[in-house]
Amino acid sequence: MFGDASGAGFGVTLWTEASTELKDHGVWEKEVSDSSSNARELLNLVIKIKDLAERGELHEGSELFVLTDNFVAEQAFHNGSSKSKKLHALVQRVRKLEMNHSLFVHLVWVAGTRMIGQGMDGASRGDMSNRVLAGDSMLKHVPLHLNALERSPELRNWLSDSLSSKKQKE
Repeated sequence: MFGDASGAGFGVTLWTEASTELKDHGVWEKEVSDSSSNARELLNLVIKIKDLAERGELHEGSELFVLTDNFVAEQAFHNGSSKSKKLHALVQRVRKLEMNHSLFVHLVWVAGTRMIGQGMDGASRGDMSNRVLAGDSMLKHVPLHLNALERSPELRNWLSDSLSSKKQKE
């Protein structure tokens, strides 16, 4: 699942073995749009996870990979808390959903460029005509099956250079 909340808008796309679909999009109410972008990003995801779980679209034991371009929301989720009361409450809501519906939620930070490439950035701004929403494969934008060296071949040379320069100093 990719989720984005850009300015006053929000959106979520979901991939399952059966299909890729836009699960929700719209514009926040004034009260929510005045919240921090970190809170809007996580609220967008929490609402959709809750909706999917309560409608039975996420079966017991389901593993859900949730991708966001909001690093603060991702960190709050992984830390299990936040100094922000709103973010802390949202993290608690996700954890309760995991327990109540026997879910395994993985919140994964992705670069904004990946969100743009996948099309979710546009969808949260009202553009429903590109990338995944126009038929592009969702999995093409989620390279979690690749290791770091496969995703970034230049990393091998950088590591090799870094390690050999460290050896020379010793």
